[in-house]
Amino acid sequence: MKILQSSGKHLERQAQKSLGLAVLCILAASILVLISFPLPTRIDLGDYEAAFVLAIVFPVLGILYYSRRYGTYRMGVEGETRVTQVLASKLSDDYYLVNDVARALSFSISGSTLFKKPGSSITDAMAVILC
Repeated sequence: MKILQSSGKHLERQAQKSLGLAVLCILAASILVLISFPLPTRIDLGDYEAAFVLAIVFPVLGILYYSRRYGTYRMGVEGETRVTQVLASKLSDDYYLVNDVARALSFSISGSTLFKKPGSSITDAMAVILC
């Protein structure tokens, strides 16, 4: 199989962005926790302590959301790489792989598009993909 266009960087950029936002949420949560410890110079917030507890919930939710999103994008990058490797090892040069493109008369496999050369059997590619 010939690879006409390799995988794009969209998934990697999204994974890095999600990781950066998760780290930022960890930093915000850490700062909020550190300023909540009683110190001699600490000002008693009184009724505002409930608001402070609510304020720490948002960074924690951000950590959970962005770390999960990071994992999802990382799995997408790894899956796209594995699909390309499997298809390259199983298919002959009668097939072309063009990543990150959607076209008519093609079928999509994990963000990759496999085009059939005229005269070759599409069921051969389907059998390889299903295995």
